[in-house]
Amino acid sequence: MAYEKRNWELGRHYHIFNRKSRRDTLFYKDDDFIFFLNILHATSLKYPFKISAYCLMKNHYHLQIFSNHLPLSPIMEQINKLYARYFNHKYNHSGPLFEDRFKSIPVKDNHGMITLSRYIHYNPVHQKNNRYRTPEVYKWSSYTFYLPSTPANEIPTFLDTTPILNQFQGNEYEKKARYIDWCKY
Repeated sequence: MAYEKRNWELGRHYHIFNRKSRRDTLFYKDDDFIFFLNILHATSLKYPFKISAYCLMKNHYHLQIFSNHLPLSPIMEQINKLYARYFNHKYNHSGPLFEDRFKSIPVKDNHGMITLSRYIHYNPVHQKNNRYRTPEVYKWSSYTFYLPSTPANEIPTFLDTTPILNQFQGNEYEKKARYIDWCKY
């Protein structure tokens, strides 16, 4: 049965998420998380898109993504296909890696954009078997790149913090501090 074509609107952020089939483990080791982040980097060089927030969890991932030139389907197909190929080879896995096609929800406005980024960044904190009290200690999310102490030259090329930070007043340091404070409420 053919899938329904996804709607894609130019100039809109989307919440993209996907989960491993049977809710099994998608990222076993640090190398797996790193490989996925490298795929995001490589794919961003091939296709014009930016991510404003991400969080890679043990059995799923969240991306807040923006593309002004290309629908999300080819981008996500590339990302998921490359990770599935890596995972299947490394762990001798067969069959579909992901539970279903990736989910995509359009972000309605600027408030929705920053609210989604908070949801993504706090995902490790709000998990059932939570061992993370704050998002700063979870290393597989973009949250640390929003901390005022993180230099701009450490931000991955696929990550664009500007749309989120531009919702706050001040210089870059002040915007980051205001975003972090806003996320706490």
